[in-house]
Amino acid sequence: MNHSDEIPSSEFFIDFIQQYGRAFDNYDLQSILNFYHTPCFIFKSGKLFANLTEGTKHHYFQDLLESYRQQDYEKAEIPHCEIKLLGQDSAFVTVEWVCKRTDGTVAFDFWDAYHLIRMDNNWKILGDTVYE
Repeated sequence: MNHSDEIPSSEFFIDFIQQYGRAFDNYDLQSILNFYHTPCFIFKSGKLFANLTEGTKHHYFQDLLESYRQQDYEKAEIPHCEIKLLGQDSAFVTVEWVCKRTDGTVAFDFWDAYHLIRMDNNWKILGDTVYE
């Protein structure tokens, strides 16, 4: 997006989420961190994780990637993705993730809702609610 007054297309958000998923597939911690604004929050398993600093955000996602490794996670599929635009600088993107192990079995299948914002012409995840 070159102009901050442009409203992105659905394809833009689908591509954003696919790139985000590939960062997990590749265990690319730095890329995952770059998708999130600082501060950001994650609501998961009835708990609120407030990542107020780069350090807390780093530790949260480092631990998450380690748990994925322990579950032999290899790749995610996105069977459903819904986008709700909230003006030109905000959107809700709800995604069903089907995460598979190296043997092709399903490690986990869940829905995730992301609140994306555009700041300084960059789209970032501000909030993330995981539905398990």
